[in-house]
Amino acid sequence: IGAALNEQRRWAEAQKPLRRGLDLKPDSAEAHYEMARGLCALNNWQAAEPHAAQAIALNSSYAGPHVLMGNIYLRNGNGVGALAEYREYLRLAPQGDQAAEVKKLVARIEKALGER
Repeated sequence: IGAALNEQRRWAEAQKPLRRGLDLKPDSAEAHYEMARGLCALNNWQAAEPHAAQAIALNSSYAGPHVLMGNIYLRNGNGVGALAEYREYLRLAPQGDQAAEVKKLVARIEKALGER
């Protein structure tokens, strides 16, 4: 239910069922990702970070959490960390839904950091 509410951008409403889901299955990478996604949308980046990190820890090949973690790092001023997460997303999902935007972010961060 929480993921469906997130898809409808009903972020605040999604929190309760997502928390309930995590209580029932704390080892679900998808539940942690959805929780982080909703918290980011609610501008609660600090609370989102451990959920994004846990989603990655539980399933490092799950591409979506890498974008969220990159966004969190970028918001915290950690361009190097963001770049690593965005590159990992592109490695895992080179044609993914967010690939075009992530490629733009990578190029901007590389330019800012003087990398290529």
